[in-house]
Amino acid sequence: MATWLAVVATALIVVGIVSHTLVRHVIQIAPLIAALLLLIRRSAFGVTAAVPLFAFWFLIMASIWLFLLGIARIFTGTFPPVEIALTLIIGLASFMGLATAYREGTATPTVARLRWVVGFAALQYAAIWLSVQPFAATR
Repeated sequence: MATWLAVVATALIVVGIVSHTLVRHVIQIAPLIAALLLLIRRSAFGVTAAVPLFAFWFLIMASIWLFLLGIARIFTGTFPPVEIALTLIIGLASFMGLATAYREGTATPTVARLRWVVGFAALQYAAIWLSVQPFAATR
């Protein structure tokens, strides 16, 4: 799990470097780092916290692929080859993280897991929102 979170976070940082939007991408990976810290500390909720993050990034990458294939215009823009390669890496790592979470499972109570999933989903949404604010949008 930790490896897949680290791969997603690192690839997003590389996207930030390539696209000259490093600040934006550092903000976007904050929830990934928080989940990674939970996993490193062997928290019972580390896996649960990572699941909505993997799902979020997988859906974002799938949306980009749909645009690139001319199927849907959820996202628009130009994507240089290096960014296209990074979307594949992020998408694959996110899928593998979800598969690993499914295999590992957890013995924590369902209500507690639901709180962590909703909390980390909200944290990722907040990070994305914050990353597109004027102070970070072009940095």
